[in-house]
Amino acid sequence: MQQVGRLALRAPVFGWMIHDAIHGLPDAKYYFAVNVAIVWALLVYLIGFPFLIVSADLLAFSALGFIIYMSAADSFSAAGRKYARAMKMRAPAPI
Repeated sequence: MQQVGRLALRAPVFGWMIHDAIHGLPDAKYYFAVNVAIVWALLVYLIGFPFLIVSADLLAFSALGFIIYMSAADSFSAAGRKYARAMKMRAPAPI
């Protein structure tokens, strides 16, 4: 994952903007957010409705993936397995 971050920082203009947002002045984050919003609006204007639909689909997919990740996070940890075993022991026997 660090390699993707390093690769993004090496991009000519976008990488400089990200680097400035991370390591620059405190208000650089807001300028970066405004620049991203302006570029997104410009792409919606140039490409049109299909770009808006594709970006909304990607956002919905990301939100669904985040919800699945957050709800399944305890399933893969040792504490989650311990809790599941405790709940299994408390469950009544099947008839």
